[in-house]
This record gives sequence, C-alpha cells and structure tokens, in this order.
Amino acid sequence: MGFRAPHSMQMVSRREDNVLGWGALTQGSPDKVYLGVAEVSICVSLNAQNQDIGSILLEHLISSSEESSFWTLKAQVFPENNISIYVHEKQGFRKSGTRRQLAQMSYGSMAGEWTDPVLMERRNKIVGN
Repeated sequence: MGFRAPHSMQMVSRREDNVLGWGALTQGSPDKVYLGVAEVSICVSLNAQNQDIGSILLEHLISSSEESSFWTLKAQVFPENNISIYVHEKQGFRKSGTRRQLAQMSYGSMAGEWTDPVLMERRNKIVGN
C-alpha cells in the first residue's frame, strides 16, 4: 500500500487583484504513522470577512484532502475566534483539546499575550473509517 499525499497544498481566494483569503494543508510529521494527518490553516483578510470565504476555502481543502488520502485533518483555532470554531464545526470538525499557552500573539490588542488554541479534528469520511 503506497501513500502519496503531497506535503502541502495551498489555495488563494481572489477578487480582481485583491487577495480575500488563503488556505493550506500541511503534513506535520514525516513519521509513517502520521502520513495521513494534515493541519489546516485558513486566513481571511479583514475586508473580506463575513462573506463565506473561510467556509469556501475549508470546503475545498477538505475535498482536496479526501482526494489525497489524508485520514485526519487538524486545526488550531484561537479560542476568541468563535466564527472560525463555528465554521470548522459546521464542516465536521470537533473540539479535541486545548493547547495551553502554545501561541504568543504578535499583533492586535492581544500582542505579547499567550493564548490557548483550541485543537479541532476532522476524520475523513472516505479514507480511514
């Protein structure tokens, strides 16, 4: 059985010359037992929020991950980002834990503060069940 998932996938949402958001899947470990696990990252620009850009990017990343035989997707979401948590849950992710003081914010009103990202996971409905 050969596993040939790419190490990463990226996609960008644009309107004319403006980047509205981007999404990526990244294989986090070279260890064979984790080859089917990828981390999801999504970022939506401030002027494109509340336009379903994040949902659309996540849908495409999930579809691409299933075609590439990833069996689990994981995401780390800042606990203050209720919209992102909702979008992930709507696409079948579930909360599986909290990472204590894992991230130090580098921007905004929380710059310099430590935060506890929520770990979310989604099992592939095609592969690995």
